[in-house]
Amino acid sequence: MNQAKLEAPVTEEVEQSAPAPVEERRQVPLEALEAERAKRQEAETRLRIAEEYAARAQAEPKDEYDPEDAVTEGKFRHANAELRNQLKREVLEETFCEMNPSAVKEINKYLPDLINQKPWIKDVIEKAPNRWSRAWELVKDLGPKPQTQAVERKLEENAKKPASPAAVGKAANASKVDLLRSMAGKKEFREYRQKLMRGEA
Repeated sequence: MNQAKLEAPVTEEVEQSAPAPVEERRQVPLEALEAERAKRQEAETRLRIAEEYAARAQAEPKDEYDPEDAVTEGKFRHANAELRNQLKREVLEETFCEMNPSAVKEINKYLPDLINQKPWIKDVIEKAPNRWSRAWELVKDLGPKPQTQAVERKLEENAKKPASPAAVGKAANASKVDLLRSMAGKKEFREYRQKLMRGEA
C-alpha cells in the first residue's frame, strides 16, 4: 500500500510535465535580434533623457519670454561701451598704482579718515574714471598737510613775540592810502592835491 501511494503522485507529475505538442519554431537571424536590441536600448536611453529633462523642467520655474528683455542694438552698444569703460578704468588704475607706489601708501593711510569725516568723498571716488588718481587728488587737497601745519605753527609763535606786526597793530611801511587818510583836511593834503592837479607829483 505504501508503494501504491507513492506511485500515484509520480505518475500524475509525469503526466503534467509531459511536453506539449511541439509547434514549429521559427528561426530569426542573429543580426536582426541585435538590431532590435540596439533600437530598444536607444529608445530606453531617449526615454530616460526625456524623463530627466521633464523632471528638471518641473523643478525649475519657467521664465516667460519678455520682449523687453530682447537685446536691441542700443542695449548692445550701451553694454559694449560700459565694458570698454570698465577695461579702460582697470588699465588706468593699474598703471597709476605701478607708477606711484608712495601715493598708494598715502591713500591707504589717510583716505579712511577722510571718508569718515566727509562721506561724500566715497561717491566722488567711485564715479571717477580712475579711482586711485581721484583718491590721490582728494588726499592731497583735503588730507593733512604737514608743511602747512608747520608754517601755521611758526606764524602763531611769531604773532606771540613782542614787537611783531600783529602786536603793534600796523605794519612799519604804511601804504599811500593810509598816508592820504592821515593828511585829509590838513594844509599838507591841500598842497599835495594841487601838485597832483598841476601834474608835478
